[in-house]
Amino acid sequence: MVNLDLDNKFKIRSDNLQFLLIERSLNREKVVGYFATIQGAIEGYINLKIRLSQASNINELLACIKTLQTRLNKSIAPLQLECVSKKEEKNGN
Repeated sequence: MVNLDLDNKFKIRSDNLQFLLIERSLNREKVVGYFATIQGAIEGYINLKIRLSQASNINELLACIKTLQTRLNKSIAPLQLECVSKKEEKNGN
């Protein structure tokens, strides 16, 4: 079973049917999303973090996304996955 810390507030946990995106606060945990795949759970986390960001212009939003990519690549390294942008995928980078 997967039990992966993404940051100090979110983690991904799995059972035999699904992957759960969990938000931690104080001594409580709240499931914020259910996903069929680990990739779906990671994408859900990225989308949530982008929606919760305080970015007020495109440069701040891009910096937020880049920070997320770096953090995720460190977190998911044990799973041998890599978080890349669609642009990097298309360019073969």
